[in-house]
Amino acid sequence: MLNIPKILILFTFFAFCMTFVSCEKDNVNESQFTVADEILLGEVLRDAVNEEGNEYLVLSSSEYSYANSFVNTSFNNLIPSDVLTTSGNFKWQVYILQNDSVANAFTLPGGYIYITTGLLKNHISSKAEMMGLIGHEMAIADKRESVKKLKNEFSESLLLDVALGSNKDAALDLVQVIAEFPYKLEAVKASDEFALRLICPTTYSTDSYVDFLDEEMNREDKSLWAETHPISPNRFETIDNLNIELACDGNSLGDSLYEDFVMELP
Repeated sequence: MLNIPKILILFTFFAFCMTFVSCEKDNVNESQFTVADEILLGEVLRDAVNEEGNEYLVLSSSEYSYANSFVNTSFNNLIPSDVLTTSGNFKWQVYILQNDSVANAFTLPGGYIYITTGLLKNHISSKAEMMGLIGHEMAIADKRESVKKLKNEFSESLLLDVALGSNKDAALDLVQVIAEFPYKLEAVKASDEFALRLICPTTYSTDSYVDFLDEEMNREDKSLWAETHPISPNRFETIDNLNIELACDGNSLGDSLYEDFVMELP
């Protein structure tokens, strides 16, 4: 018969093997979720949002052509940037959600950005501020932060199932996590830096985005965006110091243009 020490040795060896196999399996799963899979997932989630028509009511591109053109033209000015890294194949697009009661913006995998009318009307006051917000959300896509957030809440096999169209029922659950669960502070701070570096070569003021963050940090009725992209004194100090260091030349606010844009919103 086996004595106790041998049994312990065999048990320890078996446990080690199982742990090793499990780790190997996790590593394989992580490597399987490619940028191409992320793009497919983004398309499925985008379609789910655009077809939902209730909580996520996307402004018609024909009925609100000026408003949609305004945000996407501003957005397109930021795309040809060497700051972007993993997003060369992303189908970048900004959508406006008709929802005055919620002030939020979120980004789906693959570069699909959504901004509510509540945020545009009540928390942003210039085109320069809006471009800073869009630049921040571009960083979320470029650095794959939305996917990282989803991996914290869902198995990778589920994400692949949704991406491949075999579990579309879960799509809106994934969108809710992206739109309403907070990002880690370090990811948010990195996205702030990314936003400033995107805006710096343009004629628009980087000071405006810093001022926007300062105002959001200090107002009592914080936006949902400020809750999911936590604004702390440390975050504000970091971006303020970087803004001084970059010493960007742009000083345009685009505030009158922005007022015209807001007037076109429902």
